[in-house]
Amino acid sequence: MQRQLLTQNLYKMKRLIFLLVFITAYTGSLFSQLPESWNAHFSKIYSVSFSPDGKYLLSGCYDGVITVWDVSNGEMVNEIFAHVDAINAIEFTSDGKYMLTASSDGRVNIYDWESGDLVISAPAHSGGANSISVSPVSDEFMTVGNDQRFRIWEIPSMRRVLADATHQSNVYDCSYSPDGSNFITVGQDSHIKVLQTTRGELLTTLRGHNDEIRVVQYNHDGRFLVTAGYDKVVKVWDIRTRRERHSLRGHIEHIYVVDFMPNSNILASAGDDLYIIIWNIPTGERMKTYATDISTKAIAFSPDGKMLVFGDENGNLNVIDTSEFVD
Repeated sequence: MQRQLLTQNLYKMKRLIFLLVFITAYTGSLFSQLPESWNAHFSKIYSVSFSPDGKYLLSGCYDGVITVWDVSNGEMVNEIFAHVDAINAIEFTSDGKYMLTASSDGRVNIYDWESGDLVISAPAHSGGANSISVSPVSDEFMTVGNDQRFRIWEIPSMRRVLADATHQSNVYDCSYSPDGSNFITVGQDSHIKVLQTTRGELLTTLRGHNDEIRVVQYNHDGRFLVTAGYDKVVKVWDIRTRRERHSLRGHIEHIYVVDFMPNSNILASAGDDLYIIIWNIPTGERMKTYATDISTKAIAFSPDGKMLVFGDENGNLNVIDTSEFVD
């Protein structure tokens, strides 16, 4: 009996070794290890954003603190005690005048970026504010939260312009189209809502995911829309036809974040499976995969597209030189 068990165990080990060798040979050209990271926070990083001029990187974490970093030397230049709960989103107005933050404490803050002064802090969503999208054509921005609603606000007064409940459960992300004519909301109900901006009229509902959608983003010219979430699939939609173009499979756990390289159709995606995947969106090709050691919930390309930054649940920031996957 012992001899039989030993033989079975040796056979299983040989199969495992063969499988590992096969996987390495098959994926070796796609996988790379992340470079050394530095400790940015003492708690999980939930959001990262570059200033519009690319000189500063901001990271927001679970304890409500935003850290400002000098991109030229990686040194911390400021800490902002912005909220009493997780910082879920950090965005800038296109002119760089204002910085906006959204938090699980349900509040949205607007800061004067040059002076660092808090302009206004106001309750936005009961149960938590999850995302911000700034209009590309007007002095307005949109937020979504766990109260099933989107709300559109004026900058910097935070006068509410429009609000409605478009989902039956938590709304996790939102995105204006590049021309500002419509916007998208996604959430727990797995539906993709396309709405007209000025009236909030529902134009269409896209369906294709079979679980919660955590993130949505347009590409630079508005031709493609990308969604991803708990079903582990990145879906690419052709906005002109309102049809699915690709289902990109590569992640094996929940996807939390995506980001397009500026003025490009290259996308980065990340989540719980310890992989950062770089995609060519028009072709659906997986260009590169970075293996990490912890879940990632924050990601951003620099405005010039030369850097890709990830914040992880250990409070670390990882900086990737995009020349590794861009000619």
